[in-house]
Amino acid sequence: MHYNLLFNGCSYTQGGELEGINKDYEYRDRHRYSHIVSERLEKTYDNISISGSSNDRIVRETLEWFNAGNTCDLAIIQWSHIDRLEYISSYAKHPVNFNPPFVFTGWGGPKRDHEETKIAHEHFYKHYYNPMLGIYNFYKNLYILEQYCEKNNINYFMIKLSSKFSNKSSKLLLNDNPEDLTNFYWKTLCKHDWFDIPPIRDTMFNTREKENFTLNYKHLGHQFLTGTHPSELGHQRIADFIINKIETK
Repeated sequence: MHYNLLFNGCSYTQGGELEGINKDYEYRDRHRYSHIVSERLEKTYDNISISGSSNDRIVRETLEWFNAGNTCDLAIIQWSHIDRLEYISSYAKHPVNFNPPFVFTGWGGPKRDHEETKIAHEHFYKHYYNPMLGIYNFYKNLYILEQYCEKNNINYFMIKLSSKFSNKSSKLLLNDNPEDLTNFYWKTLCKHDWFDIPPIRDTMFNTREKENFTLNYKHLGHQFLTGTHPSELGHQRIADFIINKIETK
């Protein structure tokens, strides 16, 4: 199927928390930036983003979407946290996304799949992961996406979640300064660079302004409504930025 626009990313693109305490997912879908952009530009669109996504999933499922026969005039890709990666256990038939705080184990399948995944998640972040590995993996994904799109004449526009690489456990913080990042391996093969990709937070809206974020309902027992995702206003500002880029390109 052909769409004018394709959107893919993590919870910021899915519209995380816009559903509110009433779990109104239709409201979420109407107020997330992908719908705002498409409605204002009078374009058709598909949004295949999933909350908690790693960059591995974002790239893999973008390619799978095209390989399934879908086409678009422009793919808008939102990069997620660099410390998220995909994992497949010895018993699973599908990948899951590792996040430093948790791994989602709500899928079906054998119990041993869940047990192995939880053990692997703990050991991965305790003994294997470091921020430079995350940066390395980001550029590998960037290279794959670039090569695929250019080989298949697919127009694409990229945004990223934040203006920083950060790792809470090691307190490492690499600001948006090219001198802070070693030029190595996959990075040298990429056409684009992390520092060229506009961040949602700090560029499209100010993170210090509370109205840009949803309300925090975690204290009322809503585990996933923590107030850390864009509000309706935040999504409007993301949409404004993207529309301006599309119209001036």
